[in-house]
Amino acid sequence: MPIGEKAFEEKSKNEIPFIESANSKDRTLLTFSSEVEGFGRWPSGTIIGSGEERIGPDGKARSEWHGLWSTREGDFIRWTGSDRTTGLGQADKGVMLMRFHTTSERLKWMNKVVVMEEHAGTVQRFSGIGYEWQ
Repeated sequence: MPIGEKAFEEKSKNEIPFIESANSKDRTLLTFSSEVEGFGRWPSGTIIGSGEERIGPDGKARSEWHGLWSTREGDFIRWTGSDRTTGLGQADKGVMLMRFHTTSERLKWMNKVVVMEEHAGTVQRFSGIGYEWQ
């Protein structure tokens, strides 16, 4: 499947993420916030999210994320994502597949879209670019 058009750019806006739990060095629950700048039909706004990162035997992080995207126009989108990165807590690179759900009439097209987001950095400071996956 080819990658489609650039949908948005995301940048974290938190200096220190909220660590909900760190039961071991291999599992961490995190909460973060970020700013999103949408392109074309994609909205701009703020994302809040939380997720669980686990380190696999290969040293790579596997994460499941979910949260809320509030747009500058006042719409809300629930999102979920699953990603793989080069490692937990390091300056790493990764890819996340994201799905969306909204009851907004204006944005209901997002319910049928998958986005592939390439990202780099740590939860404290990261940036990413999302592309519609077609």
